Amino acid sequence: MLTLVVIVYEAESQIPETLPEFFDRLFQTVFSRHDRIKAAFTRKHYSGLSEKSLQRLFEAFCFMNLQSGHGRTISQSQFDEIFDHACEYADQSYCDSMKFKQDIVQVACLMLEDGVDSYTFLHKSIVEYYAAAFVRSLGDNNAKMFYSSTIEKSSGWEETLRFLRSIDSFRYFRDYVIPIVNAERTEVLASIVDNSNESIISTFKRLYPGLGVYFRMDAETTGAVKVSAYGSIIERSADHLTGLGFLLMDALAEMTINVNTIEELKSQFNAHPEHAIDDLGVHVPGEALLRAYGTIEVRKAFDLYKNKLDKLADEANEIVGKENKKSLIFSRRQSKSEAG
Repeated sequence: MLTLVVIVYEAESQIPETLPEFFDRLFQTVFSRHDRIKAAFTRKHYSGLSEKSLQRLFEAFCFMNLQSGHGRTISQSQFDEIFDHACEYADQSYCDSMKFKQDIVQVACLMLEDGVDSYTFLHKSIVEYYAAAFVRSLGDNNAKMFYSSTIEKSSGWEETLRFLRSIDSFRYFRDYVIPIVNAERTEVLASIVDNSNESIISTFKRLYPGLGVYFRMDAETTGAVKVSAYGSIIERSADHLTGLGFLLMDALAEMTINVNTIEELKSQFNAHPEHAIDDLGVHVPGEALLRAYGTIEVRKAFDLYKNKLDKLADEANEIVGKENKKSLIFSRRQSKSEAG
């Protein structure tokens, strides 16, 4: 990656300020701009594709790699499978798989041969950015389908979505952020509107039924107790934006900061079995902690969460509003034409 930064710097005489800007310039740089600073040198494209067509195919390839659930390193058979899918969605960009691979591996060096039968993206962010660029190139209906699918399951797409926030901001906020904010306000905030202990506890349990705390003795402080881990947590799609799960973990840690000994925990929560995991220690379910120590810290977590949702909504409405306002240009032109 450092080599690629140097190549972009040589071509641009500056380092782009943001990662999206860097990747936006990278593809053209590795194929042509870098060559122009070398006299009488033209880099050969094995695929026979133009630079633009090759980039479209590579973007589709990166997207299909993530869509297929593959990681940064893929086998030869996976490479061919992803390539075949990519060709279906990259218009006028068909070429031979082997020649495409030569361009990407040998010429651009965006992927590297990794052993006898596998290939690795030079950096994880390469596949994530160019997958985002593929989404950016989609028509409105198909982009909306992508964003809707990631609302249901964002796992594996988090970094791609972060890139889309920068390079496809209007549709990202319109089709992804606003629906999530509205759904979270209904699913979470509406259920704790009365602010009662029972509504807080039941909402906590419904959202994160496996979230609890593991306690163990601190080896460095004789007799002291520390949080060693949290119970199993099924990440919700909205956590990518709001971090509610992490806010609640912090709340549980703050609630139990004055717990002194393991014996105290065993005595207070003897109705709850200990998990037989020696490395993690004594487990206490989140609901039991809330009933024992109260819900003040969890209320604070939900308040922070609400503020995050409100800020996201304000940002989204501003960006979407500005874009929608541009449509007035055409209505004004039409009004002037009718007046004339």
